[in-house]
Amino acid sequence: MSIIYGIIAKDSKPLCEYSEYVGSISSVCIKAIAMCKEQQGVLTYEGYNMYYENHFNLIFLLMCEKGYPEEAVFKCIENIVNEFQKTFPSSSAYDNGPQYCLNKQFQQKLRMYMEKYNDPKNQKTNVDILTDKLISMHRQVLDTADIVNERGEQINLIVSKSEQLSRDSYTFKKTAEKVKNIERWRKIKLYGTIILIFVIIIGTLYLLKRK
Repeated sequence: MSIIYGIIAKDSKPLCEYSEYVGSISSVCIKAIAMCKEQQGVLTYEGYNMYYENHFNLIFLLMCEKGYPEEAVFKCIENIVNEFQKTFPSSSAYDNGPQYCLNKQFQQKLRMYMEKYNDPKNQKTNVDILTDKLISMHRQVLDTADIVNERGEQINLIVSKSEQLSRDSYTFKKTAEKVKNIERWRKIKLYGTIILIFVIIIGTLYLLKRK
């Protein structure tokens, strides 16, 4: 789907046109200009649509293959209108000129915008753009979910290791307490034995003195 012909006219006088195609489309569009009475509209011809904007009898018309997005072609026309008004701020440049008097000055700019909007990426409507954004967001969510799951697994591993360290620490603490208790009882027994021996020695010496 593409824009195949573009024309700018003042009333019924063509000022500038561009097309890569040859044939009767030029005469068809020139005749269609007389029917461009509304500020904006679309006319049909066989397998084509002719979209136009009327700016005080200055007509900007593009012929497209049917199926070309309407939103995109009106964006193209809007760009052409803005460029035309910037290039020709006064109508004196074309009011008294012959037919196609602006081809030399503006035909390449008309061609540039037509070729720009024949690029499929520039034919996307707002709905298409929104859909692309939603698809992109969906992909980002899936990627984020994968990262979260991966990090979740890593966190679970860290938690598991932390719990194992906690259990090992508790076991070590209990073992240390048991060793400490054993050592304490050993000291108590040792001190008790020493005291007992000391008492025996003192008792024996006392008995020997009495004899």
